[in-house]
Amino acid sequence: MVHSIHKKSNGGNVAIKLDMSKANDRVDWKFLLHVLAAFGFSPRFSRARGTPLISYLMYADDIVVFANGAQKSIRKLMQVLKLYESWSGQFLSKEKSAIYFSRKILLHRKASLLRTTGFVEGTFPFKYLGVPIVDGRLRTNDFGELLGKINKKIAGWKMKMLSAGGRTILL
Repeated sequence: MVHSIHKKSNGGNVAIKLDMSKANDRVDWKFLLHVLAAFGFSPRFSRARGTPLISYLMYADDIVVFANGAQKSIRKLMQVLKLYESWSGQFLSKEKSAIYFSRKILLHRKASLLRTTGFVEGTFPFKYLGVPIVDGRLRTNDFGELLGKINKKIAGWKMKMLSAGGRTILL
């Protein structure tokens, strides 16, 4: 989807990264159970003692939406988000949410969309769930931070597997 953001379209294309403020603290559990039941989930969920009913919500606080950048389209999206907030009890963090524009969107339209949404203008690359999101081809340096994290993990494993003498030699 992101590689197509700069394709020509009426109104241009945008990507919107939405950040929900404290997703797991604000969930209306009755609403969530109602939605899950509507999708056919059993009303009984197995869970570990002391954990929230659905613990993965702690990680579901970022959402990326791809949309047409026409004013009408963005207004409708904002109406849907307001409705979602009122039904679910979750709220958007407008300060942490961002809109990413196609290069084909003119400055006056950008300004108008920023006013309509209340979001800041984001720049590529950005991270979604720890993965770099770019608007072109991925390059080796796009993975630098991720590779650094992997190398750090591997180094930790090496140290745990080596004896004290082996660690001394390694140093």
